[in-house]
Amino acid sequence: MFRGIVFIIACWFSADAFATKYVQWTEGSEVPVAVYLQIAEDKKIKFPEPVALGVTPAFKQFYRYQNLGTVIYLMPKSPLKTPSAIRLMAKGQKTNNTYILVVRGSNNEMDSEPVDILVGSASGRKEIDGYTHQNSLLRTKQAVTPVALVRYASQQLYAPSHAIEHLNGVKTSPLDASENLDFLYPGNGLSVSPIAAFTAGNYTVTALKVRNKSSHLPVTIQLENFATRINGVSVSSQHKSLGVSLENSETAVYVVTVGDLRTNLRVRSGG
Repeated sequence: MFRGIVFIIACWFSADAFATKYVQWTEGSEVPVAVYLQIAEDKKIKFPEPVALGVTPAFKQFYRYQNLGTVIYLMPKSPLKTPSAIRLMAKGQKTNNTYILVVRGSNNEMDSEPVDILVGSASGRKEIDGYTHQNSLLRTKQAVTPVALVRYASQQLYAPSHAIEHLNGVKTSPLDASENLDFLYPGNGLSVSPIAAFTAGNYTVTALKVRNKSSHLPVTIQLENFATRINGVSVSSQHKSLGVSLENSETAVYVVTVGDLRTNLRVRSGG
């Protein structure tokens, strides 16, 4: 089961992730689209039409960019100089729409996915000829995906309240936060316990607090090591490496299952 999961992790949560975040922008709206850039990685942003990029000197000071018509690529020049937020405007060459983006730097590994902006009118009808396929694609993406569910859980744990994106259909799932789940990771190097769980449709994401037990040896989390212990859809981590100090010895691991985590365990405590 988890041979597929290892492949999914490489696709969804690595630097080469190709899972796409779909964003609907209402025609005529002045609400900006939030774009998060990981340091030293290109961010692909796809528009429903060719755009001209309005680039200010301030933007060029912090970011590199490439405009390929319907796709633009952005990359921070330096992690030390990236501002907390900067606005960017793109002008549609077919519709004259003005797309407003707010670009922010991010250290979250799950912010590497491309962004696909889909445009609709206020009534929800598609107005751009030739893009009805993308609009139907948007409708099929309205169900909460495992990627979106993991992002939601990550925001609940790490993001400030004003930055948490609302996600329809997600509800909190009960769990026992005092439960010892060390047996989910082979060996005895990590402490594992549940933090929170969220469910949408058939999927549940369980956030696990993972702590390095060693006081002198750092640990690199091998996500595939969960493979022998859980039947799941995907697994990802907030950080790949754990240190030995209080500041860097803990992280969150997100396990997505069909149904709750308990019903998908392949081993039990002591197994």
